[in-house]
Amino acid sequence: MDNNIIYTSKYSFNEINIYLPDILRYMGYADSVPDGTVLHLIEDFLKSAEQVITYKICYLKQNICIKKDVVDFGFMKPKSSTLAGHLSGCSQAVIFAATIGTMFDREFISASQISALNSLVIDSIGTAAVEALCDKFCNDLSADGMIKSKMRFRYSAGYGDFSIEHQSDILRSLDSFRKIGLTTTQNLMLTPTKSVTAVIGVD
Repeated sequence: MDNNIIYTSKYSFNEINIYLPDILRYMGYADSVPDGTVLHLIEDFLKSAEQVITYKICYLKQNICIKKDVVDFGFMKPKSSTLAGHLSGCSQAVIFAATIGTMFDREFISASQISALNSLVIDSIGTAAVEALCDKFCNDLSADGMIKSKMRFRYSAGYGDFSIEHQSDILRSLDSFRKIGLTTTQNLMLTPTKSVTAVIGVD
């Protein structure tokens, strides 16, 4: 992977595994077992999920420079002790944005109008789906040989003292709206909502 070049990837629905335990965890079932009604709802929504989920990612690799608690990415210089600590020892980072698309948002709005339970189920499926997409992407970076060095776990704006305001910087650097249709609201919420931006340190 060359530096400073924006790449895009798409995954088919069957390439991403959405696991039931993850869905239940996002629903709040930590130590309890849901009843049959909940399980049937999850099953029904998963059957139709292929029609409303579109997996897309855009990413680039960038040299970084860390001085005390400032991380210089070139396009942004966040002051964050937690981010600097997380990336300590890294000379490069992969910056990426991932989304499952706008059609899922429309499905969520429709489900919300039916019941709170439907809303919770589909929201949790969306969260599990976008997190699974990120996991798949990170694994592929290593498995496909695009990144040959050791990688750190992904770290997003909003974690620790890495300000959520840098979400916009990341999206601009990736030209994310043109590449995968991802943008932010004035309140820095991602649109589509089931989306993620993050940086991955590369040793």
